[in-house]
Amino acid sequence: MEPIIARERWEIFASPLDHPECLAFDRLGHLWAGGEAGQIYRIDRSGKPQQMADLGGFVAGVALSLDDQLIACCPSCGLVRVEPDGKWDVFARTAGDYQLISPNFGLFNSRGDYYVTDSGNWG
Repeated sequence: MEPIIARERWEIFASPLDHPECLAFDRLGHLWAGGEAGQIYRIDRSGKPQQMADLGGFVAGVALSLDDQLIACCPSCGLVRVEPDGKWDVFARTAGDYQLISPNFGLFNSRGDYYVTDSGNWG
């Protein structure tokens, strides 16, 4: 099978980043990513990264809501809301009665509902 984009055409857009797990674009065209040591990066259109926050633990998925609110999956503390100025708070450690064990990837649908994967034991 032929790849859609040939490997020879790939290029690095932003560096250095510490193991970004997931990417999300905001309405202004900034690219957001998390890092292995808890970093939240905002990357401008030219590829220049700026560390906006430090959550203190691995950041897996990041997602932006319809109003550009960033939610990061941080397995050590849960779902974290990160403000554009870098201030953050834990948004959720549970989903209903279910205790989140290791939230990994979240996304918002077109209505603004948030979905997240978790490695917990559902059984």
